[in-house]
Amino acid sequence: MLIPDQGGEDAAVRRGERTLIASASAWMQEALLAWSEDDFRKVSAVAPLGVEHLGKAVLWRTAPILLVPLSRDAELALFSLATKPDLDDPRLKTIGLSGVFERLLRLLPAVAIDDKAVKRMVGVRNGAMHVGTSSTSRNVLLDSLVVCRVLLEHLGHDLKEFYGEHLSSARGLMDAKRTEVGDRVAAKRAKAARDLANLQERMGIRFDDWIDDKELEAEELSPSDFGTDLWGMEQDCPECGHRGRLFGRVEADPQIEERPPVDETTPPEAYLAGWIIEFYPEAFMCCVCEFTLHGRDEVAEASLPSGRQQITAEDLGGEFDPAAYTEQRNSRWN
Repeated sequence: MLIPDQGGEDAAVRRGERTLIASASAWMQEALLAWSEDDFRKVSAVAPLGVEHLGKAVLWRTAPILLVPLSRDAELALFSLATKPDLDDPRLKTIGLSGVFERLLRLLPAVAIDDKAVKRMVGVRNGAMHVGTSSTSRNVLLDSLVVCRVLLEHLGHDLKEFYGEHLSSARGLMDAKRTEVGDRVAAKRAKAARDLANLQERMGIRFDDWIDDKELEAEELSPSDFGTDLWGMEQDCPECGHRGRLFGRVEADPQIEERPPVDETTPPEAYLAGWIIEFYPEAFMCCVCEFTLHGRDEVAEASLPSGRQQITAEDLGGEFDPAAYTEQRNSRWN
């Protein structure tokens, strides 16, 4: 029986990762150069390519077969990557940007990648969005820089090496984005406070009853209005203090334990001991003051929980069944 050369295989995997990172670096530097030259169409065309290749580097490091699409005609590539991974294999067919994001979000659920940004980058990459304006190009470039920063942190790769002479431009754009988020959330808070104060003045003694009705109304908000595959849970509003709704993605993992054998002739018995359920906030809305946040950057700016939280099924309401939810999620991969 032939034993694969594990050392050669590891070297090929490392070489493939370096190739993908170098390609991503070249695309992002080209995008930043195009931005400095006001070539907005080129910015939108090449920045998502940088994200795609950097995302593929993360997937490739984890397991090269994660780059293979789930289709019958990709079986040769699947077998090739499973036995002898080589990025230069001419038989290799890989997933596109949409597939990269889908697998990254499953592989790295704690990574903060905004759903709206994903849709915008995928839309531009697929030619489904107009890219000739400076505002669209700027948003696409900022989205790409945010995602690249997260992925580079995961890979432990140096920003200076990745962006080269364009590092200062990348940092300047990122700083501007953080300032914009802060200004946007501050404006939303001011409007919510002003509108609620005016309403209280007009309603007088009816105001408290109205608040009770509005807090109940929050429970009826549809998570699908705030993003794909989101669930909602109760969260006090950071502006008015009343009960609002926090929306986010959910991951549920079964906890399997073993019962000790009855005697030496019987094996241990595995059983489902429970579920670990984790929540990743994406949006928030208060029906009382109408303070609304979209994206993890706004949620974090408002000092709401924005990172991974371990919760219970009861936190998500009586409709959440972790077993059924997990089965539905896994069916997409079969």
